[in-house]
Amino acid sequence: MNTNNIISTLAQPIIDLFSTSHHLFYWPYLLGSTFFAAYFLQKNKINIKISTSQKKELKKDLFWVLINTYIFSLTLENIDLLNRHMTLDIDYLDKKKYATKAAGAFWISALYTLTIAIIYDFLYFLLHYHLHKHRSLWLFHKLHHSAKHLSPFTVLRQNPVEIIISILFITCGFLFLEKTIQAAIPFHIYELKIANVNTVLFIFFICGYHLRHSHLYFSYPYWLESHLVSPAMHQIHHHKSSENRDKNFGLIFSYWDNIFGSRQKSRHKKSLASAAQL
Repeated sequence: MNTNNIISTLAQPIIDLFSTSHHLFYWPYLLGSTFFAAYFLQKNKINIKISTSQKKELKKDLFWVLINTYIFSLTLENIDLLNRHMTLDIDYLDKKKYATKAAGAFWISALYTLTIAIIYDFLYFLLHYHLHKHRSLWLFHKLHHSAKHLSPFTVLRQNPVEIIISILFITCGFLFLEKTIQAAIPFHIYELKIANVNTVLFIFFICGYHLRHSHLYFSYPYWLESHLVSPAMHQIHHHKSSENRDKNFGLIFSYWDNIFGSRQKSRHKKSLASAAQL
């Protein structure tokens, strides 16, 4: 392998990080968060000042982004192979059955799309909940909570073992349930997607997702936080006290936190300047 091929191989995961929709740093997600951040800063007349401490934390975040980008790339590649294998198995085993299926109505596909997003969200909550509640899993997850100041890159300040566990549990569990549902329904059903991502999830990611890991305390109206997890609610989750770290485990919907008694709306707390302050 020549030098150009080596550089290309090493650069590709970084390029994919910003250009591929299954990555959290896909450019439309970043653009959406930038828009909401600009709105928040203008509305509250805030000037951004980066302290020396914040710069140190940012360097740590970028280090883990680099490490985990390559781990994610290798793991996801194998998950994609598994997904294709599962799809081929279903097509092969149920070829005649699938051929006789009629197309379902659009509203059914829309409902199915929402259902898939809810399943994904619940799997995320379930894993996140147990990462905090089980000491053996917390040993890996505590790296994510070690950030003294939050930045959008903090999302990938994760132990590589946690990255692999998350991909295997959420992605494999999600694929299994998705294929099972598709095989069980007696008609063709389609997941509505944008850029090959579930439409509900895509909308969530472009609507200020990266403000969750930032010092901008972006909250939703009190009534809306009964349904959705605001960026401010996730910042409460990152507070230094163990009491608050056991609040707001959810990704999109706050129903699971309500059921498990871990929901805390943002209006209960004052603004956050960093993960260490509240």
